[in-house]
Amino acid sequence: MMTTAYRSARAALAAATLLALVVGIPMALVRFGAAHLPERLPGLDALTVALLHPEDGRMLVGLLILAVWAFWIYLVVTVAMDVVDVLRNGIDVLHQRRVGPRALTGTLILWALTTLTSQPGTATQPVTSPVLIAVQAPSTPDPAVATYVVEPRDTLWDIAFRELGDPLRWREILDLNRDRVQADDARLTDAGHLRPGWVLALPPAQPSGEIAVRPGDSLASIAQDQLGDPHRYPEIFDASRDIVQPDGARLTDPRVIRPGWLLRLPDSADAPSTPEREASPTPSAAPEPPVATPPIEASRPSAEHSAAPPSTEQPAPPTRIPAPPQPAAEPAQDESTPLPLLVGLGGAAATGFLGLLLHLRRRQRRFREYRRQIALPTATDAVVEAPVRRAAIAGPDTELLHSALRLAAAEAPPPNVNGAVSTPDGVVLLGLRGQPAPSAFETTAEGDWLLPTATTAPTTARNGYPALASLGRLDDGSTVFTDLEADGVLHLVGSRHQAGDLLRHITLELGTSEWADDLELIVVGLEPDLTPLGHHKVETFRDLDEALQRFTTILDASAPELDGSDIPAPARRAAGDPSEALVVRVLVVHAVDMYDEQLLHDTCDRLLGRGRTSAVVLTSSTATPLPGPRLSIDQDGVLADIEWAGERVKAEQLSRELGQGLLDILATADEPDQPVPPARGDQPWAQQMTLDGSWEPEPAEIVPDDPPEPFPQRTTKQERRLTRVENDDPDLDDDLAEWGDTETPARPLVAVLGKPAVRAPGGPPPGRAAWQIEVVVYLAFHERGVSREKMATDLWVDGKAASPSGVRRTIAELRPWIGKHPTRPDVEFVPSLSTSGDGRYRLTGHLLDWDLFRRLRKRAQARAAAGRVDDARADYRSALRLVRGPVLSPRRDRGYAWLSNPDQHHDALIPGFVIDTAHELVDLALANDDLEEARWAAEIARMVDPDSTHDNPFLDLMRIAHAEGDTGAMRQYAELLLAERDFEVGEDLPPASFEVFHRLFPNGLGRPVDDE
Repeated sequence: MMTTAYRSARAALAAATLLALVVGIPMALVRFGAAHLPERLPGLDALTVALLHPEDGRMLVGLLILAVWAFWIYLVVTVAMDVVDVLRNGIDVLHQRRVGPRALTGTLILWALTTLTSQPGTATQPVTSPVLIAVQAPSTPDPAVATYVVEPRDTLWDIAFRELGDPLRWREILDLNRDRVQADDARLTDAGHLRPGWVLALPPAQPSGEIAVRPGDSLASIAQDQLGDPHRYPEIFDASRDIVQPDGARLTDPRVIRPGWLLRLPDSADAPSTPEREASPTPSAAPEPPVATPPIEASRPSAEHSAAPPSTEQPAPPTRIPAPPQPAAEPAQDESTPLPLLVGLGGAAATGFLGLLLHLRRRQRRFREYRRQIALPTATDAVVEAPVRRAAIAGPDTELLHSALRLAAAEAPPPNVNGAVSTPDGVVLLGLRGQPAPSAFETTAEGDWLLPTATTAPTTARNGYPALASLGRLDDGSTVFTDLEADGVLHLVGSRHQAGDLLRHITLELGTSEWADDLELIVVGLEPDLTPLGHHKVETFRDLDEALQRFTTILDASAPELDGSDIPAPARRAAGDPSEALVVRVLVVHAVDMYDEQLLHDTCDRLLGRGRTSAVVLTSSTATPLPGPRLSIDQDGVLADIEWAGERVKAEQLSRELGQGLLDILATADEPDQPVPPARGDQPWAQQMTLDGSWEPEPAEIVPDDPPEPFPQRTTKQERRLTRVENDDPDLDDDLAEWGDTETPARPLVAVLGKPAVRAPGGPPPGRAAWQIEVVVYLAFHERGVSREKMATDLWVDGKAASPSGVRRTIAELRPWIGKHPTRPDVEFVPSLSTSGDGRYRLTGHLLDWDLFRRLRKRAQARAAAGRVDDARADYRSALRLVRGPVLSPRRDRGYAWLSNPDQHHDALIPGFVIDTAHELVDLALANDDLEEARWAAEIARMVDPDSTHDNPFLDLMRIAHAEGDTGAMRQYAELLLAERDFEVGEDLPPASFEVFHRLFPNGLGRPVDDE
């Protein structure tokens, strides 16, 4: 930490240096340099004589003096520019994009400002100089105010979550500490700039007279808990309408509140007199016996390979799961951390992000090696992913929007679309008022083009408007878009943070959206590394000069072709014209300063009024004199210049820290595979097992030479290890028989290796079966239980209708269906909170098919290692018979968002684990010349991977065809594998896949090897 003496010395040095530069240089030049300069401006003759006369040193001295004068003028101008930047954008701009002499002057000004105002004293002196605006003296935190010391890798989001219990309150921490001078003389001016060792003041855990909204709350439930009467919720609504919430919104609808919002309680708030008790179903008449539901056979692979593998043993009965009814309800998430909403992220950006993430994870699975798993985000990063999925669910219909753009571009000539609005009724294209609409569109009362919701109008045209970007949303969920290419320039001005967050949001959306394929971004001043969005999509620059040179070079190269074409750019894009001149380049510049304005002025002027030039300049700043359209954003995040149907538009926002979290998730999806971790759970069968069900005996395990019972004498080490595996799981065969029994089960049976399904002792659930099945599956995957608050956050989209009473009601509806223990009627399979002992809901005593699958795989591996191959193959067959289709698919609409939580991701991991298991059976079957069983196992692997993201099913089928001597089938599978990957030769495959491919086709697909 800097001492006062050090700060004072640094301040004196900075001030003296600035004074010497600004005042001392001209005084020295006047005093010592005047004698070396001519008294008047020399003419042409005098210059000629001086150049031709023998040099005596006077000309060189004169030129040096002139150079120093020029350098002094440049320094004075840069100091003035930095002072103006501080007044306009805050002192933090002195950290940004300064190079050369500007770095020196900016540093000196920063030292002087942050030090001259940090002298100790009993009171802070009033600030009189306009340069020192918003700079405060450091002060010792009030002992009554809670503080937090920043640690490495901390973010305001994390601190708000850990210290205040609500990550949505990060803006309160930012606002409270914005002007607090830290020990290193820096200040918190940007949510993305935290330094270890800083001391942050924390807001009160709950403001006096106010209450923070928790996940699952409603105004009625808060009125019940705080006032003792749920009918008093209008009083809370009226008292809280004027509060500007942490996310910038206000309470306008009593039905819509968000976690993290603050509500003001009326003065007469009376605490409830009785503690909250959990609702339970009221017993009435004895329940009717369950209606018999026709069982459905476990799904099989395609017909040609659907026969079960031959076996000498009596095959176990096929898995039968009752076909569930199909009503609908609400969504879900993780283990012990309630995930908040991602503040401000729009649905279009969320959808594009998830599309890119899906693509990267498919690539991860393709390169995943046997008995390894794909890399997943850390818990800190993964906390962002589930809210992104919720934002995508609640966002606009991007498929319909994309269709509208493609249909419009297919018109001849294509219309000049300058924006769009995605509404609950459909997509409205802007800028076309009064023009006749094509057949697929309707004309609104105002004359705009409307593509109604659920319209199906297939077209082969590509999108002609790749620079469409969302600006904000309305209260009804409608999203407003603008086509940046239409004007070529857009300046986001107003609140520095709000404008920057909108710029970041647009950048993420354009870098990921499906309609922006023909677009590239040249970015200056945002996050230093945007490469997770794709090297082909984004170029990042620290210096505007270099970025602008790149931008103008492309612009100059494209201009002749575009100017010389009679066909509009949207029409050429729609027809699939591959010309590079049609790719829209967007120059994104964050926090524009005076120096940037000088560089950008001519480029902005060049783009305006020229129509579509495949080039866009997009900037953010507090204000700008640059030519071009401006979009103002106020402190509440409202766009001041546009409205739709008389409503103001709330700007889309993406803060720096959340944007970095999304980039980190994408970066993780590009990482190599990892070892499979140990299995979770306290059950004995989970010992010496990895998460995928693989048997992993301890390397240092010592089996005595003369083992006691139950080890028999004269057995091998592998046999003794198998005995231990069997002793750890003595009920496996009974559980397998119970799963295959078609009678009403004695306990809940939960199936996820296919379409989610549940069989339970009670009668079928009334009405909302699909919703209740999801709740049961959610509880089955959370063995240690979940709190009511977490369950509300996980299972309801955007917290809608997630009141505590709603959670209790959902659990109460489950209990008659899930039932009670057959021999202990007082024990429920879903215990109440009062009997659980830790305030968590959980499912107990159930049987999950994924657990059964893993137990069978573990025993099969142990049996194979001990030489009991036939028994091992029987276990493998039993495990693979549990697979009925793609894992957890199909799922109900808008459901299972909780699968993206840090400890879940079952839909991403389990298919690969099943494919590895099938591969192990293929190896055993081929070794025993049982080609029919090998093919059956390989087809199961293909069934569980409908997107064909894994190589092993194709490679195994190629090996089987080779063993049969069927070179035609072997070539067919090889060509299918390459076509699925869009590869031309086997060398493009991952190394492990190419090893098998090359062994079968050493000379390429034309000449396969004769024998394995």
